[in-house]
Formats: sequence, structure tokens, C-alpha cells
Amino acid sequence: MPKKFLNSNSTTGHKEIIGETIAKLILHKNGFNPYSRFLDKEAIDLIVRNDKGEDITYNDIQVKYSKKYLDPKENYWFAVNQRTFKPRYYFYFMFICEDDDRILIIPSLSLKNMLDKTKLENKKDKEFGRWHFIVDKKEDKYILRTKKGEEGIDITEYLNSFDRLK
Repeated sequence: MPKKFLNSNSTTGHKEIIGETIAKLILHKNGFNPYSRFLDKEAIDLIVRNDKGEDITYNDIQVKYSKKYLDPKENYWFAVNQRTFKPRYYFYFMFICEDDDRILIIPSLSLKNMLDKTKLENKKDKEFGRWHFIVDKKEDKYILRTKKGEEGIDITEYLNSFDRLK
């Protein structure tokens, strides 16, 4: 979807803003009513309200966006900040793999287990690091890269899994 609106020479915008815009549109298309936060100081980009009759729940969503990289296989690169990552119930990550039809929706508690198997980059002058969340597309599967010596994790089950947010 972003390619429809941005050309390759464009320097305007920020990829997270593009991702959040895609997320709002796609959530709305899938029957949700997403709300934006005024400030993103708690690493929550969107809130989705679910009215289940007598029970109303709210899901916090952190949106991540990556363009497609080819090196030589198709893959997507994301980063998760260690300082702001606080896994809990009703907190989800939407990893947008360039287009609106390739979105991985992962509960933060599941993501925590995955991140334990990925590379955490720590800079010497920083107290906290960030995890490299790199997804390789192999045929019709989405595989999360893990630390050297470990087998990648098949995360295809999270592809366009909007029902998780209900």
C-alpha cells in the first residue's frame, strides 16, 4: 500500500507513521475502531476497543513497519526496544511487512518468548538494548531469525490474525 502513495525518492514521512496509518486503515477494514494516542511515551501506538456485550476490553497495540529487503531472499527487519517492552495481557504487536496484506499480529507475551531466542543489541553507552526481529519469507512461510545455532521460528500462524484482537 505505501508504494501507491510514496515514490522511491520521497524523503517525507517516517516509516512508523506509514505503518500506523496502514494499521488504522486495516483495523477499520476488519471491523475494529482504532484510537490513536496523543503521545507515544508508553510504546502504545493504537488502542482497540472491543465491546463484547457486558464486557468491554481494550487492546494496546505497538505498530512496527518494514519495507521488503532482498539479500538475496525476501525478508523484513524490525527492532523492539528493551526499555519500553513490557509484555502483558491485551498488548499486541503488529509487524507490517511492507503491505497491508502481510501483517503479523503477535501477543506481547508470545513475543517475549520469541525475543529470548533473537539477538539483543546493546551499545556500550546505552543502558538498554533492542532486539533484532528479522522475518524471512520462505515460500509461503514467515520464519523469525534466531541466534546462531538455533532453528528459526515459524510465525506464519500470526499472519493477518485479526481474530486475536477480538
